[in-house]
Amino acid sequence: MKRIAVVDDNDDLLFTVKFGLKNVDKSLKVETFNDPVKFLEVCQKEKFDLILLDIMMPQLDGWDTFVEITQSKVNKKTPIVFLTAKTDKQSVIIGMAGAKGYITKPFTVPDLLEQIEKYLGKK
Repeated sequence: MKRIAVVDDNDDLLFTVKFGLKNVDKSLKVETFNDPVKFLEVCQKEKFDLILLDIMMPQLDGWDTFVEITQSKVNKKTPIVFLTAKTDKQSVIIGMAGAKGYITKPFTVPDLLEQIEKYLGKK
């Protein structure tokens, strides 16, 4: 079972991603976090196979969260994919330079699953 963390301050999006992915692929364990600071606490102790990370969050933005993840002992090699509404050229270039992928909102669950499978090596 592949373990995916979704970090976003939008609870509706978290529900949609978790519910949608579980309905189309039962082999995924999707865990959601609406607070990046709390996620980082978990991230220091528990390993994930993939992290989907929003950029625009009030507590700690996705850029800083990304840096913290990549410096952690447990998840520093875990693929991180930005899942964000930021579509400006600079954000996409910076995001793609550091992260494994960059998915813009809005998205469909089948499209998201296709990208996730690519990052998890299922396709």
